Amino acid sequence: MNFASELLKASMDLADGKSYKTLTRHHEDILQAFYRSLNAEQRRMRFGAAVSDDSIARYCEQIDWRSTLVIAYGAAFRPDAVALNVRIDDRRVENATVATRSADDAVPMLLRLSALGARDFFAADRMLVNLDGASWLLRHLRQIGSTIVNEDFAEFNLSSMAGEVAEIDSRARSRPTEVRAASCG
Repeated sequence: MNFASELLKASMDLADGKSYKTLTRHHEDILQAFYRSLNAEQRRMRFGAAVSDDSIARYCEQIDWRSTLVIAYGAAFRPDAVALNVRIDDRRVENATVATRSADDAVPMLLRLSALGARDFFAADRMLVNLDGASWLLRHLRQIGSTIVNEDFAEFNLSSMAGEVAEIDSRARSRPTEVRAASCG
């Protein structure tokens, strides 16, 4: 299963026009608006400290979009949760954090999509997840695969997804035939 098909699959059957999507440099203003909409506690969890709107603007302006994958969950132009993933080196991607305004239930899928994106776009075999103030992410990470917890970050082994992805691919290949047969009758 590749990232694009998993992104579409994750968005199926979501209510209220919500979906999972990637943001590009052309969506910098949407990312800024999302971070600015976070309350003081949510900003502290995301950035590790209280940050001003001006600091958020500078942060977003400095993103290197060639080595960054941003995945958002929510309605068009108004995300409820965002995962920002940055390539560190040839083998590792850092999931800077998952910031959420009102969509905690989207966190497991954002982490899973981040792992798939790190594997597919950056050919990484490890994803580091910053736990500074966000240790609640651990329970979600453990749901999607092998995780080693260090002091302030968790290291997710992307190769542990290989078996799971192969199983999902196998089920997906058999599903269209069943769907077509059901729709023809």
